Amino acid sequence: MANGTYDVVMLSRSLNIPRQGAAIRNLNHECSRWSIDTHSFAWAWGESGFSLEDVVILTRLPLCGTALLDPTNLSTADQQDILELRQLGKKAQYGPIFTAQGVRKASAANTKKTSFASWIRFFFKDFQPVRTVVPGVPREFVAGPHHEGRLHMADFFAFFLSYFMFPDYPADSSSPSVFLLVVLLARGECIALAPLFLGSLHCQLDLVHADLARSLGRCDHLSMVHTSFILTYFFEHFPIIALAPHEFLASSSRSRSERWFGTNSDSLWYRACDVEESFVPRPYGTTTPGVVGLGQCLLPTRSSLFAVSGNNSMARGVINFALIGLPGWLPFVNNEAHGVSVYRPDRFVRQLSFDQGVPGSTPLVCSFVESQLRFTRPHTSDILARLGDLPIPSRDDVGRYTSGFRQFWRRNLDSFLLFIRGEAGALEVSEIRTRDTSLRAIAEVRGANWRRPHSMWVVIDVTP
Repeated sequence: MANGTYDVVMLSRSLNIPRQGAAIRNLNHECSRWSIDTHSFAWAWGESGFSLEDVVILTRLPLCGTALLDPTNLSTADQQDILELRQLGKKAQYGPIFTAQGVRKASAANTKKTSFASWIRFFFKDFQPVRTVVPGVPREFVAGPHHEGRLHMADFFAFFLSYFMFPDYPADSSSPSVFLLVVLLARGECIALAPLFLGSLHCQLDLVHADLARSLGRCDHLSMVHTSFILTYFFEHFPIIALAPHEFLASSSRSRSERWFGTNSDSLWYRACDVEESFVPRPYGTTTPGVVGLGQCLLPTRSSLFAVSGNNSMARGVINFALIGLPGWLPFVNNEAHGVSVYRPDRFVRQLSFDQGVPGSTPLVCSFVESQLRFTRPHTSDILARLGDLPIPSRDDVGRYTSGFRQFWRRNLDSFLLFIRGEAGALEVSEIRTRDTSLRAIAEVRGANWRRPHSMWVVIDVTP
């Protein structure tokens, strides 16, 4: 797989952290501290968040690519492949052809649903149950109707991305939102998957945060968030809450996330995460070649862009750092829509070895295609060349908080405490806008005469 997906596929075998013990309560607490405006976590001492560096190091997803995802500008061949995948997905409703005792049936039953298991049986093979295999006897299997078909590789990527990277509703089925992506990957195109993964994770966390606020703790909600990545991030940056990781020798083919495979922690996060000393901004020992040791300096971007064409590792490291550290917008995909999600590393630049000052303003919003340009060659060169000189710190530096940030954060906390304690001034407006409290996760049967509200906002006239 020349497009850089081989390492990601192999890593997926060790990208599982069980959600047991206190994990569910910890994840709920983490979502309660999530900001849908800045896409960062708010703690008593400041903010932390998922950076593109976390994604690249923990998942091995490629940061840059050469092809753009543009659902509005598809070739005829791509449209036909996506349509065929959708049609075949509706047919992939095969039940197991082997019984639980390992006896082969005459034919497989129709399950009336396309699940991950039926997808594998349809496009790949249906194997005899492992526990029924006689020692020394080869395991039986039946090849699926479309085994090694024309879209064989696209079928594999559809399963892999839906299950491991971009989980979506329905929970146990391949997601049609990735079909354009898998068609390009199967053709050998290199896609910037790391920004797409992080943008989609932002979107899922926003949905969970909204559901928690609307449910008021009265009902459960369904979440498709990539919890293994979130748990790995917190284990790396808050080691006080984690168990001892697995130890292995450093290797270019392995990821730090493998250290946490199968581990579990009963520690509660709500106290540890609010202690500044518990947070480790720079947990990663493995670093980008050519970046360690540069020190706090300015590097000319134009020279770096010129040198990277000659396969210069230092220039490549500088460009990667610029892509990771610059605020902007990230693309996301799901079954409902495709769009962009704001990326604000300036809210937690200590994770990138800078001193944390007062965050700037939100960058100007861009389109879905425009959000991919800075991660797609050759557009990367055109965008970064306009930046001039870039400050590049040493990767083992630990940034500090400036006095300006301390005052800024203290004002934020004071305003929040005033609001919680009810000490804020009386409202001057004679109307309060409350958001619709319907829950997306509740499958309620609507009557025939039901009509949705004209607006998701309700105006209530009250006296302040």
